[in-house]
Amino acid sequence: MSSILLIGGWDPLGRAGLAADQAALHRLGLQDFSCLVTAQTAQDDGTMRLWGEPISRLRLQLEIIFKETQPTVVKSGMIVDEQQLGLLLDKIPPEVEWIVDPVLSSSSGQACYLDDCQGEMYRALLRRAELITPNLPEAEALTGMTSVTRDDLLEGLKGLGARRILLKGGHGEGPQAEDLLASSQPPQALRKPRLPGRFRGTGCRLASLVAGYRSQGLSWGNAVNDAHRDHHLWLQERATRT
Repeated sequence: MSSILLIGGWDPLGRAGLAADQAALHRLGLQDFSCLVTAQTAQDDGTMRLWGEPISRLRLQLEIIFKETQPTVVKSGMIVDEQQLGLLLDKIPPEVEWIVDPVLSSSSGQACYLDDCQGEMYRALLRRAELITPNLPEAEALTGMTSVTRDDLLEGLKGLGARRILLKGGHGEGPQAEDLLASSQPPQALRKPRLPGRFRGTGCRLASLVAGYRSQGLSWGNAVNDAHRDHHLWLQERATRT
């Protein structure tokens, strides 16, 4: 069993960010993980404020994590700016698999990445990642493409160097929510019934579930498919409660 490094912001309500990441891994019965806090937040369903962690604190956190653990999979969510991103690109070893959930803004619309997501630094992250998991607005922001098909967005992301893409369809319309998994093969459609209600932390949980399954040795395809199944079960449980 390998160790997982979770990178992201702290939500005091536990609905998104690192708290949601940890809940997803606990759902799989996994306990061997560490957390790197990039930001403190004050947020609810309508508003958010964030305070990025100083680079000196991030550096110290990373030193301790890699001294005491041997992560083989990294899942990152909120990264606040190029200074934080540059440190991560420099310090995370190239042999460590990196799953990137490109958190560019909160559910309430607050910017989370404060520099240019189309800049070279962020594009270096896309090239470094083994898997990126953007939703439709994030894919548009990363590529600069609007009013195009999802296939166009996938091609645009591949053109930026992304190797594997899980393009999430939660922001789409219709009775089915369809995610697309793309690598060197034609995209695989992952469909589930669209559920009523408003959910937070969905992207965090899905990417963390993929990380959890990868840490157990599953192939990328199986890890994504199993994570997609488990994530929908969690959504169904939440929808039933509301």
